[in-house]
Amino acid sequence: MRVNSILLHEILRRGDPKSVCIIDTYEGKTLSYEELYCAASQFADHLRGLGVKLGDRVGILLPNGWRFATSLYAVSMCGGIAVPIDYRSSDREVESYLKDSGASLVVCSFERHVDASAGIRVAEFLENNGDGGASAACDSWVEAEDACIFYTGGTTGIPKGVVLTHKNILTVLRGLSVAWGLRQREEVFIQVLPMTHSGGLNCCFNTAIYSGGRCVIMRRFNPEELLRYIEEYRVSVLVGVPTIYGELVRKLATSYWDVGSLRVCFSSGAPIPEKVAREFERLTGVVVNVGWGLTEASPQLTVSPLGVFKPNYVGVPISGADVAAFDGDTRLPMGAVGELGAKGEQVMKGYWNNREETIKVFNSSGYLLTGDVGYVLPEGVYLLGRRKNLINTGGYKVWPHEVEHAIMENPHVKEAAVIGVEDEKYGEVVKAFVVTDGKITQEELRAFCRTLLAGYKVPRIIEFREELPKSSVGKILHRALKEESKNKGF
Repeated sequence: MRVNSILLHEILRRGDPKSVCIIDTYEGKTLSYEELYCAASQFADHLRGLGVKLGDRVGILLPNGWRFATSLYAVSMCGGIAVPIDYRSSDREVESYLKDSGASLVVCSFERHVDASAGIRVAEFLENNGDGGASAACDSWVEAEDACIFYTGGTTGIPKGVVLTHKNILTVLRGLSVAWGLRQREEVFIQVLPMTHSGGLNCCFNTAIYSGGRCVIMRRFNPEELLRYIEEYRVSVLVGVPTIYGELVRKLATSYWDVGSLRVCFSSGAPIPEKVAREFERLTGVVVNVGWGLTEASPQLTVSPLGVFKPNYVGVPISGADVAAFDGDTRLPMGAVGELGAKGEQVMKGYWNNREETIKVFNSSGYLLTGDVGYVLPEGVYLLGRRKNLINTGGYKVWPHEVEHAIMENPHVKEAAVIGVEDEKYGEVVKAFVVTDGKITQEELRAFCRTLLAGYKVPRIIEFREELPKSSVGKILHRALKEESKNKGF
């Protein structure tokens, strides 16, 4: 199916052609809107010359930076469907994503090559900044209906290819622009999350370009570098995950940085501990803005009003999305707890080449069943946790994030993750993995928890760690901890 170039024209033509849109901090390179447009169109011509045609899938195995941005837009310009691949993926994972998507070609660099013997053609990124002007064909390109295939599964099991259309993505960009009150051609975003993930790409980079602003791109997260760039470039919008805000709080508590330019500080991907959010507000004067979504929703479904933070609250639906609690196919009344389902123009088309899984994730009313449990009130959506992570200990139900937040209240705790582990007597018991400053014992921490939690919620097992396993976007991998504990037998 052919459509007009809705996404790219709407994004790339919104900024002042001569103004800077990308600052690549790793390579020390800047691109204006005009240069990005020209570089992408020239690389699109190169991809066409390599045989990429309408509807072809093209892998992009590049780190955060101007090359990734240029390649992404070039793939769309020549009618391809981008398959962004996490740069930290193993060779085996890369091969599986390319094979599953049926990619005809993968764009990479000398830093990270793909074995051509696997049957996938390799295209190295061309060192081109668009000085030669736009391709003659750049005003007549056509996009495929589908924009990207994102592989998800780092926290949910076997990866599945989520097919997002240009319309899906544009819906989120418009919704975030309204929710955050973005000032056209004035905002400065900082890209710290991986651009290969839907949240990092759409909530940050693409929204920055859609607003006509500029995006300061970091190759990887470093709290001190992040604060330095916020100060140097007068960053106004920060998109992160809870672990990033936790690191920033620890830095800001011990050293001064001028972060007065910050206006919107968004956290999603997991519930942010109230302790972290309140301390960040105290140190910066900015209330953390939260939201909820998933890759299958491009990824954003809700965003809280600016200046509002409440425990478990994840805001109001954006862009006409409808969110409700369900018990299977039955829509529950307002205030009732159930599995959250969503319908809207940001919801995915389906899983790539996987009709069976696509059918399973939608109910009979066409709502995407998210696997998250919560409830809906007139002021918005409240999230309790992942349905499959609910701990049943002796018949009592325990939500891991409630225990995690209580543990995090202790001043000696840096990070915490809670899971349920099998127990002969209770079925399951609560186990906590905790990163501390070394100045508290397990029994002292357990006693602290008893002052905040009912007895059955207090962790029976506490394991101190130097660090917790995380995904490339900084989300703590509870599944990995659960699997590890299962293999150990506790």
